[in-house]
Amino acid sequence: MANRKALHIINGEHYSGGERIQDILGMTLPQYGYDVGFVCLKPDMFPNVYRSKASPVYSVPMKHKADFMLYKKVAEIIKTEGYDIVHSHMPRSIPVARLASLSAKVPMVHHLHSPTLFEGPSLLNNIVSGILERVSLIGADAVIPCSEGLGKYAKQIGIGSRRVKVVLNGIPGLGLNAEKKAPNDEWVIGVVALFRPRKGFEYLLEAMSLLKARGYSFKLHAIGGFFSQEYRDHID
Repeated sequence: MANRKALHIINGEHYSGGERIQDILGMTLPQYGYDVGFVCLKPDMFPNVYRSKASPVYSVPMKHKADFMLYKKVAEIIKTEGYDIVHSHMPRSIPVARLASLSAKVPMVHHLHSPTLFEGPSLLNNIVSGILERVSLIGADAVIPCSEGLGKYAKQIGIGSRRVKVVLNGIPGLGLNAEKKAPNDEWVIGVVALFRPRKGFEYLLEAMSLLKARGYSFKLHAIGGFFSQEYRDHID
């Protein structure tokens, strides 16, 4: 029996936590009966570095956050390539995915990665994005939060319990079981991330300042880029 086909609508400007999860879906879903394709609304980094090469990538650049009419291009991809379901991932992609799914007459689900009402530093942008998210999810077949906390958030913004299906994010195990002894003198602490607001980097720095005040010796290796120059300046 042939696999069904799922089209994931993603941003694509970065290749960090969310995009890596999407890439893992592209690599693993075929063994569970779903072939995967990606529509990139901001096709910057993802199309160049993603690993699930059996999954096609369609670049459909979104000029601005209200550029919803490109849903017609996405709907045409769904119809032409025979996709059975649309799967959106970020606030930007929800209206496009919903309109495309209605036009192509296929079901739509949304993967909730973070609480949109608290996503960025601008309260106004958060409110506008939150309202747009809630309206666009009316009639969506399912919402998939990636944590129990986000499951509660989904219900708090009015999404019915029957449509909320919590699925925890997961990554393939590396199989590393090496035991290391605690250092006698100086600890080396490493963190790898796309550094952005709300991801806890400030708490790490605060915790390390407390350790330093108590006389502990350590080095911090922070590996990764910053979401914006504004946030980098804030951290510096």
